[in-house]
Amino acid sequence: MDSQVKKEMRIFYIIILVSISHCLLGQKATPIALVGGRVIPADGTVMEDGVVIFQNGMITQVGQRNKIKIPAHAIRVDVTGHTVIPGMIESNGHVTFDGQYDHGSYWPLKYDQLYAIGVRNLIADLRQGITTIRDTFGPVEPMLQLKKSSNNGDIAGSRLFTCGLILNYGSFTELLNSEDLLASGIDKKLIVRASEALSQPVNDVESGKKIIRDYAAKGIDFIKISAFSATGELPPTMPFNTLKELVKEAHRLGLRTTTHAMSPASIEASIDAGSDAIEHPEFVSGSVAGADTVITPELARKMAKHKTYAIPLKIAFDIYERYYRNPTLLRSDPHHNDVPPEMLDEGIRGVEHALKQNPTLANRFKRSDALFNTNLKTLMDAGVPIAMGTDRGTRLNYHQAGNHIDELEIYVKLGMSPMDAIISATLRGAELLGQEKKLGSLTQGKLADLVVVEGNPLENIRNLDNVRMVFKEGVRYR
Repeated sequence: MDSQVKKEMRIFYIIILVSISHCLLGQKATPIALVGGRVIPADGTVMEDGVVIFQNGMITQVGQRNKIKIPAHAIRVDVTGHTVIPGMIESNGHVTFDGQYDHGSYWPLKYDQLYAIGVRNLIADLRQGITTIRDTFGPVEPMLQLKKSSNNGDIAGSRLFTCGLILNYGSFTELLNSEDLLASGIDKKLIVRASEALSQPVNDVESGKKIIRDYAAKGIDFIKISAFSATGELPPTMPFNTLKELVKEAHRLGLRTTTHAMSPASIEASIDAGSDAIEHPEFVSGSVAGADTVITPELARKMAKHKTYAIPLKIAFDIYERYYRNPTLLRSDPHHNDVPPEMLDEGIRGVEHALKQNPTLANRFKRSDALFNTNLKTLMDAGVPIAMGTDRGTRLNYHQAGNHIDELEIYVKLGMSPMDAIISATLRGAELLGQEKKLGSLTQGKLADLVVVEGNPLENIRNLDNVRMVFKEGVRYR
């Protein structure tokens, strides 16, 4: 292990120890009452001068102050002038991704550090008010280890749900088998290990069912299947019968499903196959290449009728336009203050190299932007259930940046009410996970995941960025 790696590991574990010692200050057995703030339970209502009481990790009372009897021995916390919302849920994140530009070298060289990287990212996410993350792609073993550590309280990070690998997704495999990477001087054994850890091919229906059964036995939380990636990429469109049978098998085992779908045909196939959700349906193939490909109102209404959840990742492409237009913003963005400097340097090098190859990249993403907005608004107008996701961790999309606020702001600009934007980041995420009885709203009997922000996010959704307190299961982490 080289000196830089040792330094990073020491930093990671110092953060862990500091965070754990801080959270131990919470007294779960003593009732805590947040008093006097605006309470947004995420059920469509607002309580001014409200009270939220929790004890032993559970919410015990929520209501107007004049209607709530606060226990005499409760710890009162005055939150006047602040807003209390449920803990937010990131519905499409990647905790073992670090915002890396160069995926090819990252996975072989960083694989042994993925657990430590994940710990750091989960801690950063929780401090932003993201109490739960639905991770939609990550190597199985590190992901399960992180899930166990986070959910057991061994680390002071967001609660974690994982799908492991995407079934039949080949983009990283292709990248790790590229001639350029093989000629880069990286140990071929490391490349092979990473390639195997990131690939989950489905050869036929039975092999796919076996993978799902294995995942269920290991404790994977939901299944993600690549129905279609993008024109010219691997894998090709999955046969509809295969997709339908895999969804059916997952449901038989009590696992929810989602699809990676980037064409109108694969979106419709996902709906017809009974998938519970579709990731980034607004990114239909063709749009990426600048073609005039849109989601029709008919397709959106069909998605709404089947209550198929959409997880937009609109901010991911906005990030590309922003930094391809001006790479130096990667360093000057104040939201990047806690991003490891070497990752920012790596990002700048990657962007500058890409711009040498194609100076018009920013314009490409700007052209796509209007189409993506059109598609997302069509989904919203049709009543498709929207769960907030950002693709956090992917290229230039650093966990520490808090890009979920930008994502919610996009929803509001496209016509979603601030209340519904908050619900997309709370209750909809819980429903997507099948955890709405435990998470997603401030309701008696649910887990005490709460965030206190300064100001009123119903007046300005960006006030969600003013996080002052974060509680997960009744323990304060910020």
